[in-house]
Amino acid sequence: FEVTLDHIEQTTHMTPHLRIGWANTAGYIPYPGGGEKWGGNGVGDDLYSFGFDGAYLWSGGRKTIVMPNSVEPYIKKGDVIGVALDLTVPIMTFTFNGIPIQGCFRDFNLDGMFFPCISCSSKLSCRFLLGGDHGRLKYVPPDEFSPLVECLLPQQVLSIDPCFYFGNLNKVVLSGPWHVEDDTAFVPTPVDTSMINLPSYIENIRDRLAENIHEMWAMNKIEAGWMYGERRDDIRKIHPCLIQFERLPPAEKRYDTQLAVQTLKTILALGYHISMDKPPSRIKNIRLPNEPFMQSNGYKPAPLDLSAINLNPKMEELVDQLAENTHNLWAKERIQQHWTYGLNEDPDMLRSPHLVPYSKVDEAIKKANRDTASETVRTLLVYGYNLDPPTGEQHEALLAEGLRLRQQSFRTYRVEKNYAVTNGKWYFEFEILTAGPMRVGWARADCPPGSQIGSDEYSWAFDGFNEEKVYLGTAESFGRQWQVADVVGVFLDLQDHTISFSLNGELLMDALGGETTFADVQGDGFVPAFTLGVGQKAKLTFGQDVNTLKYFTTCGLQEGYEPFCVNMNRPVTYWYTRDQPIFENTDDYADTRIDVTRIPAGSDTPPCLKISHNTFETMEKANWEFLRLSLPVICQSTFIDESEKVRRWQEIKIRQHR
Repeated sequence: FEVTLDHIEQTTHMTPHLRIGWANTAGYIPYPGGGEKWGGNGVGDDLYSFGFDGAYLWSGGRKTIVMPNSVEPYIKKGDVIGVALDLTVPIMTFTFNGIPIQGCFRDFNLDGMFFPCISCSSKLSCRFLLGGDHGRLKYVPPDEFSPLVECLLPQQVLSIDPCFYFGNLNKVVLSGPWHVEDDTAFVPTPVDTSMINLPSYIENIRDRLAENIHEMWAMNKIEAGWMYGERRDDIRKIHPCLIQFERLPPAEKRYDTQLAVQTLKTILALGYHISMDKPPSRIKNIRLPNEPFMQSNGYKPAPLDLSAINLNPKMEELVDQLAENTHNLWAKERIQQHWTYGLNEDPDMLRSPHLVPYSKVDEAIKKANRDTASETVRTLLVYGYNLDPPTGEQHEALLAEGLRLRQQSFRTYRVEKNYAVTNGKWYFEFEILTAGPMRVGWARADCPPGSQIGSDEYSWAFDGFNEEKVYLGTAESFGRQWQVADVVGVFLDLQDHTISFSLNGELLMDALGGETTFADVQGDGFVPAFTLGVGQKAKLTFGQDVNTLKYFTTCGLQEGYEPFCVNMNRPVTYWYTRDQPIFENTDDYADTRIDVTRIPAGSDTPPCLKISHNTFETMEKANWEFLRLSLPVICQSTFIDESEKVRRWQEIKIRQHR
């Protein structure tokens, strides 16, 4: 690809910054302000990016001159920098106005995905030329190289994204982490049920479960406009299987039975224990109206009435696992039939857009999988079976790791502590701009960073995506699902110590009809807080200008609430969460759990350190310590060649008698 400079202007005493090159998804994460002596922002400031600034090659924060006698600014208006990447060697080369420069990057790590990257200072404008419709190349690519545009999948939309993005702060729009495409190979791994045998008392429910699966399927089909007929016709929506379960063709009956058996085996394989409680005295079926459910053959679906069964968080967890396993089973079967990923469904070429990890599957399919899994779990519960979640530290550790991975894809913001309120009644609005996972609420000014709001005792949240309120990590069903353009009103009453929420000016009620979402809210100072998922956006209105609040007069003003930023002109400052490793010297801790023994050099052995953990713990719930050796390594300005490297390595091995 090429980059051409359209405009450059010096705004400070420093020369404008412009570096062009490649960065890697495995670790290039620039942050405002960088880290503690690491985490630089420019292309080439870390070990995951490689850049050229017109005179020097940059990587790992070090520069190597490749164009001596260059005058600042090295790249001037109209110049074109060409960048070539050959992953077979691997090697990275650059051209300056079509002329190859005398320098390159070789033998870099190939983990992660490479993407074109530019870092630049303000008042500087440049364009990517990626070939084809996305900017015709000014110079012919080197032999055997293709323009980057040819990497695109069919119908894939090319976009230029910021590496780090807060949202449009001028319009008070905040954003979650930016979605990074990482097209790693998808290998579905469904739960292995081959060694699972069903106990006899579970066999009894197999046919009931299979029958209810059929009844639910039939009800959904008829709701979608299908009706009974002897020959299947997808255009006229006629299906021969809209009949009683006993009269189903053997193949269809076997499919439903196998699905029931597979589900029961999966539940056992996941570590859950199915036990028989006393069966209920009466099991209700849903009484459907004759129109449109009564079919010409006299069949009317009668699925079990599962509305009275509420799932606790452990059961919801099982539903998620079953839904993901259903997708992995389907994907594994498809891949065995030689299907591959394609942007569009193509039965002739065996392509499917759904052969992707479960997290990237279309929301409609996720919902269908979840609904089916939820119906299965609730059917077991309605027949009087108990599902006991797996016990043991190993399961807890796996869940904790899963939760950590899920939470990586969120960013939590809170308003600066200076604005914390300690008394009175306060209100702000949160407008939904994207239809994805978000939470909004209040946090104590002393809330610890690094978690979604509602996950501890320091914050209280409403999650309108999942229709729940969250506190202490426990979610309860609450309110109704928000849609794009909806406005959530967020109330804090420090006289009665309550938090409430409204949706489009209508106060949200709990199951008992109470208007208070959280009662007995304790703390000294409170600030607005929100957690946004990947690619999610929301607009905040704190009421510096009371007229910008959409529903304050409908709900809030009469009750004596004030806008959070009443009598303020300037915009509020936000703080956000970010993971950054902080290392402490083990010698500085009085009660350190790490023992370091220094072993001096012998006649034929180098000096070494013995590191040991001085507390005993089980393997299942190990308390991991992340250590680094504070022994800085200074690199020479040039690398030694391969033959010299081999010679020195042989010398070391001879010295150590290996």
